[in-house]
Amino acid sequence: MFVSAFQPDTGESTGELNARWPGSKLGEDTMLVRLYPGGRDLYLRPECFAEVYAADLPAATVARMAATQRPVDPAALGEAFTGTPTWRERRSWTLVSTHDDSLPVSAQRAMAERAGSSVVEVAASHASPVSQPSAVAALVRQAAAARTVPVR
Repeated sequence: MFVSAFQPDTGESTGELNARWPGSKLGEDTMLVRLYPGGRDLYLRPECFAEVYAADLPAATVARMAATQRPVDPAALGEAFTGTPTWRERRSWTLVSTHDDSLPVSAQRAMAERAGSSVVEVAASHASPVSQPSAVAALVRQAAAARTVPVR
C-alpha cells in the first residue's frame, strides 16, 4: 500500500525521483537544515509547511504538524533503494494525492502505473492520511478484501 508515496525501483533514490518530474515545492526556499553534533537534520520551514505539505488542513493542525515534524537526514534523499521492491512481486494499491505539492502528482501516477497498482485518486495534499482518512481507510479495506496477494 502506497499513500502519497514513492514507489522506488532498485537503484532509485527519493531525491532523484522527486526531481524527475516537475511540480514539487520542496527546495532551498522551503527547506531548513539544522546542524547538530555529528550530522544534519532537514525540515520543512514552518512558514512553508501548509503550502508544501498540508494545504487542505486547518491552520491549527498545520501549525501542530509543523512544530512536531520529524526531520530527515539530507543524505537519505540520495541513497539508492537496494533489493527488489515488493510491487515487483506482489499486488499493490496506491492512493494518489492530486493536490500534492511535495511529491509531484505526475510522479505518483507514473510510479503507480509502473508498479501495476490499483489506484485511487483523491483531491488532497501530501498529508492525505490526515485530510482524507476515509479515503485512505477505504483503500486499506479494498486491499484487505483481496485477502490474497498474488505474485505477479
